[in-house]
Amino acid sequence: MPLSAMIDSFCERPEIARDAALCNFFDFVKRTYPDEGYAKIQRDHLSPENLEFLRATKSASPEHKYLDLPYWTQSKFKIASLIPLQKYANQDILDLGAGPAHFGLVARHFGCRYTGVDVQLAPRTPANARHLYDDLCNFFGIERTVRMILPFQELAVPGRFKVVTCLMGNFCSYKSTGGGGRRAWDWPEWAFLLDDLVTNQLTPEYHMYFNISRDYLSAHVVEKIQVFAKSFDAERSVFTFDQTLDIDALRRSAQAGP
Repeated sequence: MPLSAMIDSFCERPEIARDAALCNFFDFVKRTYPDEGYAKIQRDHLSPENLEFLRATKSASPEHKYLDLPYWTQSKFKIASLIPLQKYANQDILDLGAGPAHFGLVARHFGCRYTGVDVQLAPRTPANARHLYDDLCNFFGIERTVRMILPFQELAVPGRFKVVTCLMGNFCSYKSTGGGGRRAWDWPEWAFLLDDLVTNQLTPEYHMYFNISRDYLSAHVVEKIQVFAKSFDAERSVFTFDQTLDIDALRRSAQAGP
């Protein structure tokens, strides 16, 4: 289905049609991005060869669901409105995890200068030279910096940012040896990341918004976040920081041990 037709069909739902701000965003998408460019991505990544490969190898492809742009950008639009990104038009924002470009697209609609950080992913099938995320970011003109967020290593993204966001990032865990899943970061790793962001990446006045799965947050880390965060929503696993964060106390807490 063409991108504009997907959007029109989605906007026929009464609850969507009543949301003027969201409909304005979808109008921006239709005005800015041609159907044919999106159709090429659909053809490339949903080709018969790709689908046959996935069936033959019994390999799931969770990325392909993100081609349903209206559904996924609706949730990102809600988050952007809660932050609220409209306050940061013409400001630089750093997103830890650019993914399929949906949040970057919303940020662009609000007039933000968006930079997404992400790892380089291999294409899902042999028929594609690039990962779906690469093609989506390129189509939407979303700027990305290839970086792996590693414990106790500075992020080192050029520039200073007014806002840092992370929507369901999974960087904050270690691969367990022996195939036993992943182990969540401890507090010293989190304290280092927050210190690095404030010291090296953020402007003097800033806002940080994290939405991290509780699978990647130990009970001890949650306790510390509740101490230092500006706000913490346990039900949604969302926490925020701003310039009131006490960096000296943060550093001391990382040295204190469990």
